[in-house]
Amino acid sequence: MCESRIEKAVNGIDGVSKADWDKKTKKLEVTFDDAKTSVDKIEVAVC
Repeated sequence: MCESRIEKAVNGIDGVSKADWDKKTKKLEVTFDDAKTSVDKIEVAVC
């Protein structure tokens, strides 16, 4: 998947304030409110 598609999917989740995909390391850094969402919900959005 491309960077913008991944970031858009994650940023669309209620409670996520920031998502940044690093192409080199292939890691996604996400800042979110764990009272509104969870890592599981974020993983589902990316897949």
